[in-house]
Amino acid sequence: MPPLNPKKKVISNRVLRRAVTRGVDTIWWAKLEQDKKKMLEESEQEGENSELNGLAVAMFVLFSMIFAMLTESC
Repeated sequence: MPPLNPKKKVISNRVLRRAVTRGVDTIWWAKLEQDKKKMLEESEQEGENSELNGLAVAMFVLFSMIFAMLTESC
């Protein structure tokens, strides 16, 4: 007995075959890797920014202490 809708199986197989031959999986994995790289770069940049903010605060405190010492001595 033949299947009720043989075209559906043929189309799905053709779609799958074309997807595999065109590298759909490869494109998807490449996109996933790019997204991971972007997330890592953004997190590294945020870490650098927080380090720079900490350095800026430390420099401000240091200069304010030096300024206070200079104004008290005069």
